[in-house]
Amino acid sequence: MPEISKTHLGGTMRLGLRPTIFDQDSASWSKIRRLYGGNEVIWERHRHRYEVGPPYVDRLAKSGLNFIGKDEKGERMQVLELKDHPYFVGLQAHPEFCTRPINPSPPFLGFVAAASGPTVLAEQLESQLKTFVPPHPEAAMTLPLPMANGIVVEGSSVHE
Repeated sequence: MPEISKTHLGGTMRLGLRPTIFDQDSASWSKIRRLYGGNEVIWERHRHRYEVGPPYVDRLAKSGLNFIGKDEKGERMQVLELKDHPYFVGLQAHPEFCTRPINPSPPFLGFVAAASGPTVLAEQLESQLKTFVPPHPEAAMTLPLPMANGIVVEGSSVHE
C-alpha cells in the first residue's frame, strides 16, 4: 500500500468501513454486484495489510479475472469476479464482520445459493436487487469522496 512506510512496520493495516466503486460495465453481468442490490457503490469493513500488486493487475485481467470493484481513487483492487463462472468472486474486504442471520453478507449468501444450484442463485440475485439492505449505519456511509473519473460518492449512492 503506497501510503505505508516500508521501514516502520506496525500499525500498517488498512482498517475500517471503506467504499468500493463498481465498474460501469459490470452492471450487466456481475453476480456479486446484483447481490449488493445492483448498487454502484458498496461499503464493507477492511482489516488487512496486503493488496493486489499493481504490476499484476493487467496480467490477471488478461487471464479473465475481472477487477470490477476499486477503491474511491481507482487505485486498489477491491472486488474481482470471473465472468462466465457459476460463482467465482473475491473481495479485499471482510464482509463476515457484518453478516447476520437475518441479513447475511452478500458474498456468503451468493456462495450458499450457488452451492444450492443455479436456480437458487438466480432467485437470490433477483431477490437481492429488490431487498438488499446494507448492514452498516447510514451515517457511516456518507463521507463525500471525489473520484478520478469525476463522480462524487455521497453515502451509498453515486452522483455525476
